Amino acid sequence: MQKSRFYSQKLNKSVEVVKDEIVVVYKQGTTKAQKKGMLSKMNHQNKGGLEKFNAEVVTLSDNMSVETALEYYSHQPEVEFAEPNYIRKMFVIPNDTSYNSQWGVKKIDCPSAWEITKASWSVKVAIIDTGINYLHPDLAGSVDTSLGYDFVNDDSDAMDDNGHGTHVAGIISAMTNNNRGVAGVSWGARLIPIKALDNEGSGASIAISSCVPYAVDAGAKVINMSLGGEMLSNLERIAIDYAYNNGVICIAAAGNFADDGDPTNDFVMFPAALPHAIAVGASDSENQRAGFSNYGSELDIMAPGVEIYSTVPPTNPGGLGNDSMDIWHSDGYEYSDGTSMASPFVAGVVALIFSYEPNATFASVYEKITSTAIDLDTPGKDLYTGYGLINAASAVGYTVPAVVKESVAVNSPNPFNPANGQTTRIYLSDNLKGVSLTVRIYNLAGQQVRTIEPDYPTSAEWDGKNDTGELVSDGVYLYVAETDKGKVKGKLMIAR
Repeated sequence: MQKSRFYSQKLNKSVEVVKDEIVVVYKQGTTKAQKKGMLSKMNHQNKGGLEKFNAEVVTLSDNMSVETALEYYSHQPEVEFAEPNYIRKMFVIPNDTSYNSQWGVKKIDCPSAWEITKASWSVKVAIIDTGINYLHPDLAGSVDTSLGYDFVNDDSDAMDDNGHGTHVAGIISAMTNNNRGVAGVSWGARLIPIKALDNEGSGASIAISSCVPYAVDAGAKVINMSLGGEMLSNLERIAIDYAYNNGVICIAAAGNFADDGDPTNDFVMFPAALPHAIAVGASDSENQRAGFSNYGSELDIMAPGVEIYSTVPPTNPGGLGNDSMDIWHSDGYEYSDGTSMASPFVAGVVALIFSYEPNATFASVYEKITSTAIDLDTPGKDLYTGYGLINAASAVGYTVPAVVKESVAVNSPNPFNPANGQTTRIYLSDNLKGVSLTVRIYNLAGQQVRTIEPDYPTSAEWDGKNDTGELVSDGVYLYVAETDKGKVKGKLMIAR
């Protein structure tokens, strides 16, 4: 795909578009003869398009610029509108950090959400991206290749040749509770791989516009788009409105340009900025907006997007060299940063909502995730963090057991049996809930057996193991839970 620059009067700068192409959307009733006449007059060719929306990609003659072609077609009475074929790119910042934890899953309290619901094969999530490596052992049971499609190469094999889409897929629905790799936010949603971006992570707006209705017609309830660009595409807007009108939730990354030194790039990118898409920004493990995360009035919600560990191809998928945007690792897992990583956290939570409320609407989903979000900046919605950090547990209706007495804690279940995978959760009274929590567990001899520092600071979970990962013996254990607001003691019992 060849690229060129197009000057945008709205942005007062040039943006990337597909070279020598425009997208023309005709009015209803326009005949083939009328279309052919317009093309012949300018010596242009019809490259094909999106029949559902009466759109065609027009290849221009060598002596005509994109600007001139848009001027010509926009003034034809049979044309609804014409626009450049905008370039869309993935929003990822590859890195090789070597932490070995999924802090994001804990930060948005997925474990409590899973107590309420787990998405299953019946909930379909479409990933419009670079494809998915469906042979990855932690994804093979989650990806439905029979529903996938490759809009870059125009075939049914949506294999990932970049790695970005595979990383996104693992965040949403890596096979969970399978003694392997990572856990997906949705636990078990079915993934539809739809390839719109090439091995360099770039794609045209016409491809995105084609992928969205394809996903809707394939039965997706959620569409994740970890990609975008600077300019509004009216055809993308029509496509996302089609999803909205069919009860499908579109979620998109806000963009990664806020710290690139050019303040004109800080705004929420498209398609995330569209009214019927949920725009997602990235936060770090300290609940701060990631410096790269774009912001603005269209930003809806934040999710973890820094040092996110997920599935990747085990070998270099595109073979593009070390300077490429490929994401891969010989272990099949890697860390990456970006609003590209934040968007699938929200997609996974929305899949959880659909698992127990199949007929949820855009309005009801939006209300659930925004009204339960954790404020990260000023109360309510703000330009930099939207409504705040998504909370998976609260979004699906999880209620923390009431602990109203001063300086007390309760744990449930008690006793519990860790031999069969059961855990117990320690809950704090309201006056103890702070910004940090440390729980130390002791045996009756006073020896400390475990220290727990949960990412979610209002409760802690113990799996019955000591600090070396071994199950402890049956019996009574004591714990001390301490926050920045005080400490409290309690008892736990293990009984097999």
